[in-house]
Amino acid sequence: MVKLDFNVDKLESDNYIVWKWQALNILRAKNLMSALEDDAEPLVDLQALALIGSALYKDNKMMVVGCSTTKQVWNRLESIYENKTTFEKQEFLSKLHSFKIDSVANIAKPLGEIQTLASRLKMFGETVSDDALMSIILNALPRSFESFPDSFQVTCS
Repeated sequence: MVKLDFNVDKLESDNYIVWKWQALNILRAKNLMSALEDDAEPLVDLQALALIGSALYKDNKMMVVGCSTTKQVWNRLESIYENKTTFEKQEFLSKLHSFKIDSVANIAKPLGEIQTLASRLKMFGETVSDDALMSIILNALPRSFESFPDSFQVTCS
């Protein structure tokens, strides 16, 4: 028999998406997914509740005090973190589309920041295409590059 022991990262304010993915995969591997349904068997529910509880820091445990089933705990965490995640995703999208490069003296830094924002959005399931990135970069260039997009289009045609 294969031993299925896993370590679940503790849920923190900035790792919900990865934590949820990991927790769901472990629940699947341990055949505990039915604990997320209304009619879960008591033993399955207890095992899943223990697993999820072991993946929470004290602050998160305080948020779910009073929840007596895995489904209640899961729903409470989702309601807290899914809203937060939606806000963060919108915040990153806004930052990306309003990004401005102040100076081209150290162009690598702002380009790296744009790439970081795109990578963070990818963690939220929001893929930024290469064409969209190019458009964002062109729009972010300082005023001294006003003629650059026109020149760039001519050379790339």
